[in-house]
Amino acid sequence: MAPKVKADKDTPLSVSELQKSEQILRAAFNTSQELISVSTIFGEFVEVNSAFCEACGKTRDELVGTSGGATTLWVDLGKREEFLQILGREGSVSCFKADMRHANGQIHNCLLSARVLKVGGAPLVLAIAQDVSNAAIVACPPLSF
Repeated sequence: MAPKVKADKDTPLSVSELQKSEQILRAAFNTSQELISVSTIFGEFVEVNSAFCEACGKTRDELVGTSGGATTLWVDLGKREEFLQILGREGSVSCFKADMRHANGQIHNCLLSARVLKVGGAPLVLAIAQDVSNAAIVACPPLSF
């Protein structure tokens, strides 16, 4: 019989159920076209998904353990500081506009959202970004009859 681990105070899960859950979440994390990162509250990357790596032109190994500011991803470090100040004050940020730099120098216009989470008692930041550089501005055309 597999040992039981509590997922929350009401629902015990077996180790195999937790492993299955982790596999599903990891697949979703890595399959998402959104740019997803998990970092410390000081900005050091703990985990990044494939879309994040592609968007910045760096490998996971080049990013994990480094700071978003140190990796030259942020075009304007003042915007990074503003983002971190809002996150620290409010605990979350939604649709923050910032420019990010690909390793080849190309600039991407992004919308960033983030939330501070407690994981194992430690605060971590889950951030999700959308590259809106090529997003068409949709306007409602005048009705024609």
